[in-house]
Amino acid sequence: MKCRKCKEKAIIKLYEHNLPLCKEHFLEFVEGRVQKAITDFGMVRKKERVLVVISGGKDSLTLAFLLRKLGYKISLLHIDLGIDGYSEISRKFCEEFAHLYQLPLQVISIKKEWGKGIKELARETYKSPCSLCGLVKRYYFNKFAYENGFSCVATGHNLDDMVSALMANLLGWRISYIAKQTPVLPEEGKLKKRIKPLVYLTEREIAAYAFLQRIPFSRQDCPYAYTASFLKIKHLLNQLEVSSPGTKYSFYLGFLKNKQLFGEGKVTLRECALCGFPTVTEICSFCKTFRKEEVRNYAGES
Repeated sequence: MKCRKCKEKAIIKLYEHNLPLCKEHFLEFVEGRVQKAITDFGMVRKKERVLVVISGGKDSLTLAFLLRKLGYKISLLHIDLGIDGYSEISRKFCEEFAHLYQLPLQVISIKKEWGKGIKELARETYKSPCSLCGLVKRYYFNKFAYENGFSCVATGHNLDDMVSALMANLLGWRISYIAKQTPVLPEEGKLKKRIKPLVYLTEREIAAYAFLQRIPFSRQDCPYAYTASFLKIKHLLNQLEVSSPGTKYSFYLGFLKNKQLFGEGKVTLRECALCGFPTVTEICSFCKTFRKEEVRNYAGES
């Protein structure tokens, strides 16, 4: 198999594009897809400061590597969830990556903030670990970005993630969530803009790029990942992709062309009465979950 670009030996075939590529042209392809996504959706300009949220896994660390290589001004944020046997390894990879590429890294420890890890907090708040994890991450990466003057928050969501989430929301007809499955969620008040520069890349392409660039990343799975229902949908979509390469890409592009059918997904935001950050209700979900005594006191005074 020969590279379509230069006729040298190909190291990978991108079945969705029917495109065999050598190492040089595959790396070029991946970098071009990220820059194309940034340009197509007006994500960020090179003079702006970007906060990249990293978990220690291949997607977020590859995103940070690519944005740095493409010339964007980035800083890193890792949220240590306090999961025994998992968070220590994830944090270690984040710290090693930041040191290796000389990038500023801030770590927020949930145990330091609240005295307990996600598992214990989930039990106390009657939430699933995945649900609580998402709430915590969204709150802290937005809060940190706002308080430190970043233009936007970048996350490592790839094409597989976006299509799986879109399909899960379609199956449940959660219209307001469907409308938000876009590569950019705009800034609104204290809610910082969120961008997904890996939206044109599959998980397989990102893994191959990370391997070829020797990006060190954690290969462990979160012990609570099995509770995420969208993983079953991702597995089914992967099976469909094997038999019909390009299905995910064409499905997601079709959504982007027709997303107006689902409305704008906009809601009226206000500032939380306790923490001051955006919410659709008087008190945000984060404060209702973690500041119950303050919520009770506020309700008594109101």
